[in-house]
Amino acid sequence: MTSAFIFVMAITFHHAPFEAYEYVGHFQSCQQANDYVALNHPTRVGSRCLFEEYIVIPKDTIKKEIIMEGRSSIANI
Repeated sequence: MTSAFIFVMAITFHHAPFEAYEYVGHFQSCQQANDYVALNHPTRVGSRCLFEEYIVIPKDTIKKEIIMEGRSSIANI
């Protein structure tokens, strides 16, 4: 059984009143998203993991489903 990729991770590298967050990918859980960001973006200033229905993603964004099992693998859909 495959879990849905319903959590979206966004990160920022700036300290500012209105930070510009960048899309990282879709994950099966926020724990997986946080683990991925800790490994791959250690210099980030902030991160947010939200249900995809609560975040606005630009229409031209390519959805990335990121699996964190042992080694990570990325599938673009």
